[in-house]
Parts: sequence; structure tokens; C-alpha cells
Amino acid sequence: MARSSSTWKPGQSGNPKGRPRKNKTLTEILAKHGKKRDVKDGEKNISRKEALAKKLWALALSGDIAAIRYIYDRIDGKPDQYHQMDLEHSAAENLLEALKEAHARREDESDR
Repeated sequence: MARSSSTWKPGQSGNPKGRPRKNKTLTEILAKHGKKRDVKDGEKNISRKEALAKKLWALALSGDIAAIRYIYDRIDGKPDQYHQMDLEHSAAENLLEALKEAHARREDESDR
């Protein structure tokens, strides 16, 4: 079978420009800018991430509840949420009781 002129020659790429670049996510952009070491801390420059962490700790130590919660959530992870139900009067039992009462009223009305 003869090769057509549209096939690639040996050693020639079918995609000379390569794969197109994907758009960067906000997280990637923030991470890139967080690495810049352009914040003065005394005599030396520190990264923006370090400066942000110092500010967050300063806020937490001054009593900022949101900063305290954020630090604890990042270090220890968010706590598991537990909900204890009163089994004698749970919502499901209350609903069931209300349905029984409504059914009984309906039967009484239909008997009349």
C-alpha cells in the first residue's frame, strides 16, 4: 500500500507545538506567589507564606477566635460532629405518634 502525502515522515512529530498548557488553578497561583521572599522581617526577607503564618499566629494570640479555630482545624483537623439523640422522644417517634393520631381521627370521622 502506498503512503499518502498526509502521513508523517519518519522522525516528524504529529503535534509540533506539543500539548497545550492548561489554565492554572487559584491554588497553584497562590502557592507560586506565597513562595516569593519579599516580606521584610527585621534584617532578612521571609516568604509570604511565613509572613501570613506569623500574622495568623499574632491574631490568634491576641484572642481572635476565627484565627484560633483556623489554626486548630489546620493542625489537628476539624473535630468529628456527634449528635446524641434522646431515644425516648426522638423526632421519628414523635412523627410516628402524630401520624397515628391523625389516622385515628380520620377513622373516627369516616365512621360517623
